[in-house]
Amino acid sequence: MKSGDVFPSNTLSADDLMKDGKPAIWRVTIAKLSMTNFQGDKNEKQKRVIHFKETEKSMILNSTNWHTIEKITGLDDDDNWPGHKIELFRTMVEFKGDMVPAIRIRPVGGWEAATATEVVVPGNVADPDDVPF
Repeated sequence: MKSGDVFPSNTLSADDLMKDGKPAIWRVTIAKLSMTNFQGDKNEKQKRVIHFKETEKSMILNSTNWHTIEKITGLDDDDNWPGHKIELFRTMVEFKGDMVPAIRIRPVGGWEAATATEVVVPGNVADPDDVPF
């Protein structure tokens, strides 16, 4: 039995974003945000928590993911975020000198899909010999 089965959590972890041993992408809709008290190493801290329509598990919102949602929505006030769709994905990040799994956020379809302004059709690509550099 795994520790997550013995001690279930009501907040998402990077391990929740695994399916059949492989990283999975979750497409979710922001339902609401709240403040929740968490016991830290030395004291209790209030943290911003994001809730989703598709799962009962919430996610503690760190500053990296906060700024990402700001960028995706174009809104700096989280009161206006409910209803917006995002993707959650698992990746490795540096934390206190070690590489650890973490949850990150991106627009639905990924950054490239969200920012693409031109479609290149094979056959219309310039000849590499014509490139001036």
